[in-house]
Amino acid sequence: MRVIVNEDVYNNLSLKFSNEFRRRIPLLDKLIKVLLPQMFPCDFDDKDDFVRGVMDEISWLVRNEKYGLDMVDVGDISDYLFSIKKGYLIQYYKEHCEPSENDINEMIKLDIKVGDILMGGKFKNKKVVVKDIGKNEKGDITINGKPLLRFRIQK
Repeated sequence: MRVIVNEDVYNNLSLKFSNEFRRRIPLLDKLIKVLLPQMFPCDFDDKDDFVRGVMDEISWLVRNEKYGLDMVDVGDISDYLFSIKKGYLIQYYKEHCEPSENDINEMIKLDIKVGDILMGGKFKNKKVVVKDIGKNEKGDITINGKPLLRFRIQK
């Protein structure tokens, strides 16, 4: 299957890149689409760091002859990624890592107040008085500094 490049993009490419690279652009685009789902964009510090990470991964893959990009200059690939594909890569990063408006905000209502007695301990058979209710660094609800699931509500 042949991929046709938009004429405006092709004219823009003719000013910057060699003919050998322009012929390999569809192959590079296909490689990027295969590579992105295998990467973990949220592990990078920010979107620019993610773009650099994609470039690093592609520079390793370019050295392998099976991808057909071994004759292409890495500088051309770098220019292509940082000028033309950067917007696409940043959009991919935003879709996967930045919170959206559709994220669910859950509210957990508990009928527990300071001074209530819960059952705690290894077998949940010891009475524990609630002194404070808070959250830990993971966002879990804590009672007396221990996770909520370590307690049972007394009947």
